[in-house]
Amino acid sequence: MLIIGLTGTIASGKSTVASMLKSANIAIIDADELAREVTKKPSKALASIRKTFGDQYFFNDGRLNRKLLGQLVFNDPSALKKLEQIVHPLIDELRKEKMKFFKKNDVPVLVLVIPLLFEKNLQKEVDKILLVSADADVLIDRLMRRDGYSRAQALKMLSLQLSEPEKKATATMVIKNNGSLGELKNNLIKAWKCLTKMELTFTNV
Repeated sequence: MLIIGLTGTIASGKSTVASMLKSANIAIIDADELAREVTKKPSKALASIRKTFGDQYFFNDGRLNRKLLGQLVFNDPSALKKLEQIVHPLIDELRKEKMKFFKKNDVPVLVLVIPLLFEKNLQKEVDKILLVSADADVLIDRLMRRDGYSRAQALKMLSLQLSEPEKKATATMVIKNNGSLGELKNNLIKAWKCLTKMELTFTNV
């Protein structure tokens, strides 16, 4: 089983690429989806998060207020570290379980969507790395429009991640995503064939 790590700076478009691959029936394990899964109620992670951060980060029905907790860890590195210590081991465990399932079912190619693949030194977890890249001004504009960040907040968010040149130096293939969805799709088709020697057949993209 060939394991491809799909990554990219925030707002680069990696989630869009992942959706395109899903529409081509490529097996996907998304770290963000795993994080949501391990923090569903009731869960061991939720109990630890409540104990560590307090009731104010939960809705009345017991669901985690992800946006509020996200604001906390965005501005407090020590809080981020505490949160990562709670959820990352559970995410890793769940990812390994899903990988075993795909391997058992003879899936030829598995894509792991890992936003912080480089930052967390997870390169050894994959055989090849597909990086979705966009220019800095494009990333800033997307963060401001999509997430409502100020320019200063967008710059801070980008500063927390490894720079584009450093990522490109290690990536197997790079997909540029400064333009339209059509351009992104064409770039993905070319990159995928280079990575896997396989053609992508889309069902609804």
